[in-house]
Amino acid sequence: MLKILVLILVLVIVYLIFFKKKKSDKNQKIENLVECKKCKTYISSEEALIKDNNFFCSKECLNGLDKS
Repeated sequence: MLKILVLILVLVIVYLIFFKKKKSDKNQKIENLVECKKCKTYISSEEALIKDNNFFCSKECLNGLDKS
């Protein structure tokens, strides 16, 4: 009887460790990525600089587009 209880306890612990975490991953925010017009790197749309409906990753890329 003790072996059965220990087995059930181990199965519950394994379930909580490996399968319970996957449910919490679904609550993470989905992040939109956009491409920098100048250097073509992808950045978060929340961090991007926008000028003339174009996205830029930094002030250097934003100012460098005018110079090129």
